[in-house]
Amino acid sequence: MDFSELSNIRMLRATLKKSNADADEVEGIISKLTTIKSEIEEEVKAKEAAIQKKQEGIEQIKNIMSTYSITTDDLTKAFGSESSRKARSMSPKYKYVDLAGVERTWTGQGKLPNALKQLLESNGKSKEDYRI
Repeated sequence: MDFSELSNIRMLRATLKKSNADADEVEGIISKLTTIKSEIEEEVKAKEAAIQKKQEGIEQIKNIMSTYSITTDDLTKAFGSESSRKARSMSPKYKYVDLAGVERTWTGQGKLPNALKQLLESNGKSKEDYRI
């Protein structure tokens, strides 16, 4: 039984008729559904309370920022931005001429380039033979 069957009264009637459920069994189902409903309502209230608490925290932060003339740029600088950090450029460690005659380099980082892999397979050398 999926949710569409639970939300359709005709399907519920048909399912209960098929199962030959008596009034006590239906009452038990209703009791269980009522319990589930209460649990869902409590979860919703807890989520709303968490959102409210977060909003209050944001308002406090905004008031503090206003009091001390702090901008979002000041906070970004204070926390340090991960994105402003640039990756080091790696110098090539291997130099080779691929099967097409094109000179290529590889830093040795990451997966072995296909062109170098094919070259190694064709001439039987190791990648150390191409080390700069």
